[in-house]
Amino acid sequence: MDTDSDTIKRLTIFDMSGFFQFVKSNNILVFIIAAVLSSYFNEFATGLNNYIVMPLLGGLFDVKELEKKKMHIGNAEMEVGKMILLIIKCLLIVIIVLLSYELFLHSIKS
Repeated sequence: MDTDSDTIKRLTIFDMSGFFQFVKSNNILVFIIAAVLSSYFNEFATGLNNYIVMPLLGGLFDVKELEKKKMHIGNAEMEVGKMILLIIKCLLIVIIVLLSYELFLHSIKS
C-alpha cells in the first residue's frame, strides 16, 4: 500500500513537472523578462519626461500656468491644460520608443 508520504511525493513531482511543461510551452519566461524590462523602461521614460523634457518645455512656456488652464461648459469643469501636457508626454514616450526600436534594429543589422 502507498503511504501518505509516497502519495505526496508523487503529487509534488507530477504538479511540478506539469508546471515546468506549462512554462516551457507558453514562453512564460519571455513574458516575465518583458514585464520586468517594461517596468524599468517606464521608470526611464517617466524620469526623462519629468527631469529633462518638462524643464526644457518650461524654458519655452510656463508649464505650471498651462497645467492650471481650465474650460467651463455649464457646470462642467475640464482641466484642458493637464490634458495637453499628458498628450505631450505621451507623444514624447512614443517618439522615445520608436527611436529605441530603430536603434535596436540598426544594432542587429550591423
